[in-house]
Amino acid sequence: MSAEAVKRFQNSMDMDFDKWHDGEGFDLSCIDDMTAAERREVAAMLRSREQTWRELEALAALDLEDVDDIIQETAKTSDSRDNRITSAAALYERGKMKKADYEKLLCEEIRKLTGNGDGSIKVLLEAEALGTEKVKQALLWSSWNSTDDSMSCAARLLYLCGKAEDQLAWNHREWLFDLKPNNSYFTRKKAFDKLCELCGMELDESQWTG
Repeated sequence: MSAEAVKRFQNSMDMDFDKWHDGEGFDLSCIDDMTAAERREVAAMLRSREQTWRELEALAALDLEDVDDIIQETAKTSDSRDNRITSAAALYERGKMKKADYEKLLCEEIRKLTGNGDGSIKVLLEAEALGTEKVKQALLWSSWNSTDDSMSCAARLLYLCGKAEDQLAWNHREWLFDLKPNNSYFTRKKAFDKLCELCGMELDESQWTG
């Protein structure tokens, strides 16, 4: 049974365009059926590969003490936002990182979003999952910060505050586009004021540093 689980896991590592585009990770459900020796074998295989968020997510799911150092180092130093946030989330979920430390790191990652595509989806998913007031403040700050992620951050904030029907806030899309960085200050300010009003929030400068 367990050998079959390893084979299923290996098959799930074959990446095609649809899996890559949809952000589909490896089949972690197979891990429960693996023996301790097989988990170590899979961990060695994962370590030998280029480390993306998929490898890191799987390493964390194997729950082996000797991979914690890799995950902790990645959470602090990786150039990839996807890798940093995946590692930090895994440490937090396993009780290896305090909530306050994870919250601070997540808020920093939210405020660093620029719209270049690296990690924005995963950061927003983790923001939704944690959903604290500091996370909401970070989303509000990034909604005002003039980047291509401003609209996405605003949409996720509306959803967290119960003012949107989905994470993309389609019922507010018409005015959310006004937050795009190519719009004038006055256009963006009007949309931002509406966001603050709907969410019952205002920027709290004391939380800008986490």
